[in-house]
Amino acid sequence: MFIILLVANLAFAAWALLLRDEARDAHLMAQQINPEKIKVILARDKPVAAPAAAPAAKPPEPPELLVCVEWGGFVPADATRVEELLAPLGMGPKLSQRKVEDNIGWWVFIPPLASRQAANQKAVELKNLGVDDFFIVSEDSKWRNAIQFGLFKSQDAANVRLAKLRDSRVRSAQAGKRDAQIAKVLFQMRDVPEPFAAKLGEMKTMFPGSEVKACAAEEAKARP
Repeated sequence: MFIILLVANLAFAAWALLLRDEARDAHLMAQQINPEKIKVILARDKPVAAPAAAPAAKPPEPPELLVCVEWGGFVPADATRVEELLAPLGMGPKLSQRKVEDNIGWWVFIPPLASRQAANQKAVELKNLGVDDFFIVSEDSKWRNAIQFGLFKSQDAANVRLAKLRDSRVRSAQAGKRDAQIAKVLFQMRDVPEPFAAKLGEMKTMFPGSEVKACAAEEAKARP
């Protein structure tokens, strides 16, 4: 009887263990969500990430516009001053000058003084008033020892210069006709940046009556 009971207990224990394992597996399967859809992904099946887009390259800046400009016309005395003004820019062969004959209709002046000494004394007085844009006439016998403040093509331009002299308390100056031809100097600057050409427009106020303009087509192509 002992042996029969022992065998029966062992068989019952084995059956109980079997039932417990089956119940555990059934519970695990119940916890899974759509287990039939589980798929193993191999390394070669992994999606390849798209390469990061390279930053957009900055568009190149447009080249600076180069132009040919002409500044003139100057009487020889003024041309020397302009030459000194442009010299520090080191323009080399880009800077050239040409001479033209120009008809002068008006000028601003102080009539001829009694002597060269008197003219020099008047020049000192003008400088003390802050006026230095003038010269003493010496070549023309009719106007020798007169003081010239500028030559102009029109009466309006001459009157503008005269008004500035009045503002500087120069009372003896006057505007008058001056029918004559005179050699004038024009400065040409080729292949210069456009902002520089605009700067010349400001500088020309130092020389009343001067003009800054684009070179004529045939002159722009010419080389000094």
